[in-house]
Amino acid sequence: MEDEFEDFDDEELLELIRKYEKMADKGEYAFFDADELEDIIDHYYHHNDMTRTGQAIDFASVQHPSSPSIMLRRAQYLASSNKAEQALKVLQEAERLDPENIDVYMIRANVFSQMKLFSEAIEEYSKALDLTDDTEDILMSIAFEFENKMMYAEAIGYLTKVLDISPDNELAIYEITFCYEFMNDYDAAISFFNAFLNNNPYSKSAWFNLGLLYNSVELFEKAIDAYDFTIAIDEAFSSAYFNKGNTLANMDMYREAIESYRQTFLYEDTEGITYYYIGECFQKLGNHQSALEHYYKAIELDPNLADAWFALGSVYEEQEQIPKAISALENAVRIEPSNMLYLHAIANLLAKDGKVVEAAEAYNKVISSNYDDTDFYLDYAEFLSSTVGIPKSIELLSVAIGIYPNASALFYRLSAYNFLIAKKKEGTKWLEIALNMEHEGFKDFLDFAPELANNPEIINLIEAARPPVKQRRKKRQ
Repeated sequence: MEDEFEDFDDEELLELIRKYEKMADKGEYAFFDADELEDIIDHYYHHNDMTRTGQAIDFASVQHPSSPSIMLRRAQYLASSNKAEQALKVLQEAERLDPENIDVYMIRANVFSQMKLFSEAIEEYSKALDLTDDTEDILMSIAFEFENKMMYAEAIGYLTKVLDISPDNELAIYEITFCYEFMNDYDAAISFFNAFLNNNPYSKSAWFNLGLLYNSVELFEKAIDAYDFTIAIDEAFSSAYFNKGNTLANMDMYREAIESYRQTFLYEDTEGITYYYIGECFQKLGNHQSALEHYYKAIELDPNLADAWFALGSVYEEQEQIPKAISALENAVRIEPSNMLYLHAIANLLAKDGKVVEAAEAYNKVISSNYDDTDFYLDYAEFLSSTVGIPKSIELLSVAIGIYPNASALFYRLSAYNFLIAKKKEGTKWLEIALNMEHEGFKDFLDFAPELANNPEIINLIEAARPPVKQRRKKRQ
């Protein structure tokens, strides 16, 4: 037992614990007052020693059977042991003995929340509000219960009350953002934070969340301004640099994004995800070597960062180093075997590398997963046409258009395949449908099958379906 207390600062409590354990372990008897036993129980509970906690509560209940505080600790212990109904019974007795004790209602609210009885939890927290002037934490708890009920507007109301008491409560600020995002009401969220910042202009958390919201609605310049205000208030706010980098990347300002990402290294430990995003920026700039270096650094820091392996594969594919690309993607699939985006990409690479059996296996696995991506059907159809023949591609795309009846690319490709095997009537039918859905898609249609560009009937169909050009009215004199 000595080692357990080597770093314990409170010598008085240490001696009390020793006295209790000596008595308990040797089966001796000693008297402890209620306050001492409460400290002993709390010590074991906070150290997650549930066996000792239960034993101490049983002993305390014998010596002080009518102590509401001991009862409350028993209720908390029972709730932690998933014995909610028993906890509620104990709380009922504690309330009878001490109805003004706020902990009765706080613990009961906790128990109800555990039982997913969120309305009952709110009711108990509301009772607790009437017993104290220190309401900030209780208001937060009520807000969380409304979030559990997915009543986000009500949660925001209580979170706003928290900010009225404590404008610096960062958790409340983040939760308000969370609620507005779940409501998909970004305009209201932005208005809320702008109004809040009018009265609290030095709230770095509010500026940061405003930046997140502006970024979500693609008001990128305003997002950057918000992040810059955050940094002006706290230059060590690394998340502001990171998210500013995200916004700059969204604006295709990749060099500036790289610099912003690198700023995070001054204020926090380096993370794989940051190197991954820097690598992505270098890849967008066409700097493959720097992209590879940063992706490898990301993987070094976080070997299970599947996105970095996937990105590494994409760079090798761009460099036509297909075996290396496949190897990288295999690592991504190993980490996230249910990610069909990765498996789709590896299927394409295997097909490109002439590994027909492996590619077919990968394509079949993707299609059996109900993967939602029209491009997959185009890629798979192309693979089938080159391996088992165009009729199988037509069969696949006929199924695909039933799943995606508004995907014009599928109809164009279905038309092309029919024309390529001289099924003129079928090809014409699908082409007319595709042209009426999205006329400009004919360019990809002809790129896929350039030999059809010399077919007068097809060109006439395309021209006949061209939407009329609207004539502009002359300005009146």
